Amino acid sequence: MELALIIYFIDVLSSKGGIAVVGWIIGLVYLIISVAIVIVGGLCPDDKSLKGLSDKLPTKTVVTLSVLMVCYGWLMPSKDTAYKMLAAYGVTEIAQSEEAKRLAGKSLEVLERAMDEYLAESGQ
Repeated sequence: MELALIIYFIDVLSSKGGIAVVGWIIGLVYLIISVAIVIVGGLCPDDKSLKGLSDKLPTKTVVTLSVLMVCYGWLMPSKDTAYKMLAAYGVTEIAQSEEAKRLAGKSLEVLERAMDEYLAESGQ
């Protein structure tokens, strides 16, 4: 079940930079809106509602979220790389398992015995 959840999250989270694109779009839209408010506010210096509106813009929040989304999109590995990482982790866990080591040892013994019998039968 744990493996199924990991594979599901790899599929969901590795949407080929989709979240980075969303981050760029949010940042760009916010920049356009902010510039428009500042320009309109500069054209109408007597209108205090525009000046108050530009002071209330959540600049830090939007910039932080946009940067985080872009960084996440860049740092998230591709689906192929994530599957390779998962496979490498699984192989490492199996290799460190005592049961796998015991089974591998027994398999080697059986193989050696079969090879010895074959060589004895063939006369070598």
